[in-house]
Amino acid sequence: RLELEGASRIHTNHLLKEVKCIFSFALQMGTIKSNPFAGTKMRKQQKKRKEALTHEEANRLISEAKHREHPYYYIWLLTIALGLRRSELAGLKWLDIDFDQQLIYLRRQMIPGEGLIALLKDREERVVAIPKHIIPPLKELRLQSQSEFVIETQCHHWISGQQAQVLRRFCGEIGIKEVTHHQLRATHITLALVDGIPLGIVKENVGHAKLSTTDEYFRSAGIQMKGQTDKLRIIVPPSERAEVIPLKKG
Repeated sequence: RLELEGASRIHTNHLLKEVKCIFSFALQMGTIKSNPFAGTKMRKQQKKRKEALTHEEANRLISEAKHREHPYYYIWLLTIALGLRRSELAGLKWLDIDFDQQLIYLRRQMIPGEGLIALLKDREERVVAIPKHIIPPLKELRLQSQSEFVIETQCHHWISGQQAQVLRRFCGEIGIKEVTHHQLRATHITLALVDGIPLGIVKENVGHAKLSTTDEYFRSAGIQMKGQTDKLRIIVPPSERAEVIPLKKG
């Protein structure tokens, strides 16, 4: 009924989970004799397509941001190129980068309201490969930097978690799909798979716990479907050329 009134499947599943916990606790305390929700399963949620920029859109975003000297240029560039989470990028220090080996050693994250945390999301350090064409702009940023951190995040929008609004607004200004910071990470994953980087490498690079999570981006982009029906033998009749008759004056 809640869904008929406009509630999302995520919301109703969350409510169901809370109700099941309450009845389970009541059962343990002896308040009730049985849990009427014990066998109730969560309802399936429809999987949405992973929203991401195309190569053309990503290149336009980076090009326009650099041309206009946007303060988020390096943030957007590194997110698309490296696939880091927002908190991982904020916690990245220069000492974590090995320019010679083209590797980044992720050891910490910085979360708004919580500060610097010496653990990543999965509580394990992660090694991230740096594309060779990203080394020059990284070195350029290093020369400009006056901080131990790679990205300067001491601004209102970043601290308050409103950086997504800045990104959406800029995307709208330059005429491309409006996306969030998380969707820039999705863009990295999708474009890496489109460009033929192995699924397992992408999974390790972005820190997914399960290969199936990365595979969702692969299937969402339709990579495995491209060209698969070209052998379908359907003959399309050629179009008849229309004769163009010039209009004479007078």
